Amino acid sequence: MSKLDAFLDELVKVHMQQLDPEATVEVEQSAPVSWSEMAFVGVILLLLCYIVADYMYPYFETCIEKKEETEYSEGGRGAKA
Repeated sequence: MSKLDAFLDELVKVHMQQLDPEATVEVEQSAPVSWSEMAFVGVILLLLCYIVADYMYPYFETCIEKKEETEYSEGGRGAKA
């Protein structure tokens, strides 16, 4: 039952903070973000960037290949004499 009591106490505190904005400011000043929370957010952002890069890579690869083909056919860089 102690976990339930702790959860209910936290829920009541959050509700009371919403009713009194000054209490929220006091809590925000007294509870800085811990190192482990920042590390967790950093890992999540790293994974998100990796997923986006993995998804977008084929689109950029084909764009670069098309650009190189047009330069080659127009006699630009890499064109053979």
